[in-house]
Amino acid sequence: MNRNAMAGEDFKNGATMRDRRARKPINFVKSDTGEAVAFVPLEVLDWKGTEVAFEAPNVAALFFSSAERSLHKARDLFTSLCDLHKTVDSYGMVPKSTLSSIYDYLEEIQTSIVSVYSGAEAITNLAIPDDYTRTVVNSKQIEETWTKKSIERWLSLTEKISKILPGILGTPGPQGNPHWSDFKRLEALRNEIVHPKTESRDIAKVTQTLASRLMHISVFTYIGSGFEVARTIALSDASHVEFPTGFGNAQQGVVVVDEFPKMTPFNRQRETDST
Repeated sequence: MNRNAMAGEDFKNGATMRDRRARKPINFVKSDTGEAVAFVPLEVLDWKGTEVAFEAPNVAALFFSSAERSLHKARDLFTSLCDLHKTVDSYGMVPKSTLSSIYDYLEEIQTSIVSVYSGAEAITNLAIPDDYTRTVVNSKQIEETWTKKSIERWLSLTEKISKILPGILGTPGPQGNPHWSDFKRLEALRNEIVHPKTESRDIAKVTQTLASRLMHISVFTYIGSGFEVARTIALSDASHVEFPTGFGNAQQGVVVVDEFPKMTPFNRQRETDST
């Protein structure tokens, strides 16, 4: 797989309607002449002995798309369960015919939570430059230098957004964002889902289980906060080459170069075929 292959386009073609899950075209501008060409990143792979290519997806956009799709399904299922309390028997049990809808809802809401959180984490990591370092003094008063790799590995997402991104993007911290407290609750729910622990089966504590929290209407607000926090990051640098589209006001990034990147044989063939 060649993740660095690119197909050439002019600015006009690069601005046409595209799937919002695709990576942004990269606009290369020659430093000496000002000549500009937009290149579309490609995924190239061997498919049953034939080399095929498609526009490379944006990893964050795939997560957001998945989150949005599952969120819509979860909302419909939640609405269908609004009279659940009226269906219980004398023991408080819902009919078995309703179980599939409950379980379908739990599957979709968990998928949406994990996906929107993963999308927010992806766009956060994309915002951190590869050569970024941060010097901190630890609890033993020893100076440490954190690289992007160590930050991605050891800091929680809320820490990266609140402590790292403001200095990189030149934006205020998220503490003033009205969605921030809900986002921290989203992170807690996500952690419970991906790091499951044995829960008490004591009937007195049944309302404290993960399933019961996922079936509370507030979960939709928490998921919404994931989209809003990601939107704030995306719009802080609308021309960032690696940021996903779909949040509005997205702009193609511009990279100044001495020479345009070389076309691959596959790209040249594609140009020939299109004529």
